[in-house]
Amino acid sequence: MVHPAPGHWSGTLVNALLHHFGGTGALSTIAGRERPGLVHRLDKETSGVMVIAKTDLAHRALAGQFKHHTITRVYEALAWGAMKKAEGLVELAIGRDLKDRKKFSACTARPKESATAYQVVERLGKLATRVALFPRSGRTHQIRVHLAAIGHPVLGDPTYGGRKVRELDGVPIPRVMLHARTLGFRHPDGARYLEFTAPLPLDMEAVREALRALAMHSAQLAITKRA
Repeated sequence: MVHPAPGHWSGTLVNALLHHFGGTGALSTIAGRERPGLVHRLDKETSGVMVIAKTDLAHRALAGQFKHHTITRVYEALAWGAMKKAEGLVELAIGRDLKDRKKFSACTARPKESATAYQVVERLGKLATRVALFPRSGRTHQIRVHLAAIGHPVLGDPTYGGRKVRELDGVPIPRVMLHARTLGFRHPDGARYLEFTAPLPLDMEAVREALRALAMHSAQLAITKRA
């Protein structure tokens, strides 16, 4: 969790920041006392890079870049099934779901335009696909909703993928397999462009390796049967 919320009052990123800086005095205050320094957020179980603002001036400059979509953002996901197209663009207006207030979908009273470009990085047989994602907007749950909308929900995301994405051929999926790989922005002083990249975390890498091994085994069996 990025910030405290009902049921998650400790163990969040904000708790760690407050411990590291010794209180709220060294972080921006624009987002309020409960969210010091937070310019943006990642969904629970999504790993990757975030930027934290130490001053209100920095916060305003960074928030403006997010608002105008000048931030460089690249995500990686392990998606369910074999994606046929090597690349594509999902354009789907989404908002809070009419029936389930915890979800976001196209079935909403207030749809907001959103778009996500994607590119296949690695095919893991028929089971899954490793895909790079380039969000062109910043809606809540956007990537998760968009991948589910094209029939390839993120592995480990039962909210949008159901039970089938929790385990694949005996390979358990420990969490949502979504990673914020790259984040780039103009430094608040306006002079420098900065870009940061985080490699796939160990749990996501382990799932990828296990699925790759299954795909190779299936391919070898197919060759043997044809021989």
